[in-house]
Amino acid sequence: MRLFVAAWPPPEVVASLAALPRPDVAGLRWTRPDQWHVTLRFLGHVEGVEPVVAATRSIGEPPEDRPFQGHVTLARVAGRARVDLRPLTGTALSASWPVYELTLVSSRLGPSGPRYEVVGRFPLGG
Repeated sequence: MRLFVAAWPPPEVVASLAALPRPDVAGLRWTRPDQWHVTLRFLGHVEGVEPVVAATRSIGEPPEDRPFQGHVTLARVAGRARVDLRPLTGTALSASWPVYELTLVSSRLGPSGPRYEVVGRFPLGG
C-alpha cells in the first residue's frame, strides 16, 4: 500500500478553499474537499502499517534535500495532458492552523483519482 503522513486543515480553511472558483478546464481534474491535506512525509509503497508506525515514532526532518513547502493539492492534471494553468492563477492564498494530530494515510489509486483512508492517528502533545 502507498502511505503518507498528513495534517488535515480545519473546517474554516476547507470552507475558504471550497469557495475558490473551479472552472472546467480540459485535462484538469479538481480534487474533492475530503482529499485536501498537507503531506508531511510521503512514505511510498509499504508492506503493512505496523512497521511504518514503529519506524516513524521519532520522525525528525523530512528526508528530501530541499526545503519543506507545505501545500494542499486542489487539482491534478489528468494523465499526460498538457494544460495551460496560467488562466487559473490569481491572488496567492495562504493559511495557517495549529496541528493537534498527525495521520498515517493509505492512498489507493483509481480511475477517478486517489482514495485516502486514515489508518493511524497520532495526537501531538501540548
